[in-house]
Amino acid sequence: SQRNAVLEERPNIFPEFLLPGTFDINLKAFKKTISQAIVARKYTPLMPIHVSRRLMENSFSEIFAEHQFIDFSTFMRLLETQYASSSRDPSKCPARWAVVNAILALGVRFKTAAGSEAAMGDVVKGFYNNGIAVLPELMLREPSLLAVQALLAMAMFARGVPDLQAFVMLVTNASRLLQLLS
Repeated sequence: SQRNAVLEERPNIFPEFLLPGTFDINLKAFKKTISQAIVARKYTPLMPIHVSRRLMENSFSEIFAEHQFIDFSTFMRLLETQYASSSRDPSKCPARWAVVNAILALGVRFKTAAGSEAAMGDVVKGFYNNGIAVLPELMLREPSLLAVQALLAMAMFARGVPDLQAFVMLVTNASRLLQLLS
């Protein structure tokens, strides 16, 4: 009982979703959801919004240390709007869906501890694939700055994996859309 009193007095350093045991249970459940979505050929649902917010607060500056094509407040507005519309599909805005998913994939990849890449691989791949799934819509709809940003975010992700062909295709199409905007 004295031990419990000491534990209750300790300040909460970590958010609840990162506490020992809780994180593992949540990750296992989320990975199961991703596996089911992949088998059913559906979109991977986004993480709970509080997790996505915290991830972006802690990784956004690292992601865009070299090339910043979107600022933090703009991205957070897009993130909030996407969650308000749907955390399971593009909800009539494939460009927003693609940019949110690509940047979340980058955030998870940047914050994954060395040696844990395999454990988080399905999460990262699921978010990246969400963006790639709407690629035809990004290319065939009226060009927009958001579509260019989505293609660039996916290109940043592709640059970090051994898929040079995807990187070149995404950058080339972003450049083409940008030319069409001018």
